[in-house]
Amino acid sequence: LATLAVDGAVVAKLRPLIPDGAIVVGESGVSTRADVDALRAATVDAVLVGEAVMRAADPARTIAELLSQD
Repeated sequence: LATLAVDGAVVAKLRPLIPDGAIVVGESGVSTRADVDALRAATVDAVLVGEAVMRAADPARTIAELLSQD
């Protein structure tokens, strides 16, 4: 917390330690489609996106891009 640096890989590192049946949410550092794909690969159940949408010129487009299945 001293630097407020965000490490999006933390959830992937912790995922094996989380019991089956628990809902896993990837929080912080989600701003690109690649971030969402990495979290999907880590088998998270949901992602929390805040800053990327709030800063976007077109929030609806940003959300659509993050959720696209291309």
